[in-house]
Amino acid sequence: MRYSALKSQRRPQNLALGPITRQRVHRTLADESAGIHAWLDLQLHPERIDDAALEPRLSNSPLATTSVQGLLDQFPAVQVLQPLRELAQGDSVSGTLRRDLRRELRERIPQRILADMTGVRLIRAVHTERQLEEMMTAFWFDHFNVFWGKGATRWLVSDYKRTAIRPHVFQKFEDMVLATARHPAMLFYLDNFQSVSPDSSLEASERQSEMARRIEGMPRRARDRARERMAQAELRETMRRQAGLNENYTRELMELHTLGVDGGYAQEDVVAVARILTGWTFQQPGNRMEMGQAVFGLRPNPGGFASRRVTWV
Repeated sequence: MRYSALKSQRRPQNLALGPITRQRVHRTLADESAGIHAWLDLQLHPERIDDAALEPRLSNSPLATTSVQGLLDQFPAVQVLQPLRELAQGDSVSGTLRRDLRRELRERIPQRILADMTGVRLIRAVHTERQLEEMMTAFWFDHFNVFWGKGATRWLVSDYKRTAIRPHVFQKFEDMVLATARHPAMLFYLDNFQSVSPDSSLEASERQSEMARRIEGMPRRARDRARERMAQAELRETMRRQAGLNENYTRELMELHTLGVDGGYAQEDVVAVARILTGWTFQQPGNRMEMGQAVFGLRPNPGGFASRRVTWV
């Protein structure tokens, strides 16, 4: 069917973020006579679409490609900027330097990340030839949403959208569920990184006793360092046990991401899934300055991996 043949029919305008014009169709297709159906088929395979014209427009925004560590370096946490803030507010430097410091503070506050996210989304919406991919990325990001304003999530959310959402929009739903569940942004946002089974205390105590026995056989310097690391690990484990089993992510997973609120599951299913997911965490959780190296991992023997039955699986 030629593009002109759609004039008397309802055009599929909900497959792009703007009107599907003749120019848009012909700009994407090598064969201008191929028509709208060929354009739609190509949209389902965005890797085949030349989108090189978009890249220069994104080059002015650091958020488009910057890593989590890069964002932390460029837009550090409030406490990192505190010395600059004190200088800018004090009388120990000249007025010119104070003005320069205030300008730098405005440019480096983490809130700039949100402004850049908005800008990147607008640029992509207007200028990308991969229109359907952009629409589906926005749809699934909204479906598997994380709140930018919660702590370390602000440095993680752009990578989350780039690595856990966008690559899976035309792939298996299961793959996207797993990718979002394992990303540090989701683990942090819904607190699953600190979820601990109630019966994990005994196992943790046994691990600590075994570690203490191993430490005793080490040389003195190595023993001192190992004891310090063990004390830090014990403190983190104590804080996790006090937090207990966290059902936040499990409820989101079942009520919103997959089954729906009337999906036929019961409270015992929520608890069972929460116990299964205990130990899903990321390296060095809780330290914002280490989020740049955060990757998915499993805490050993968290007490939640015993046999569990979930009625709706």
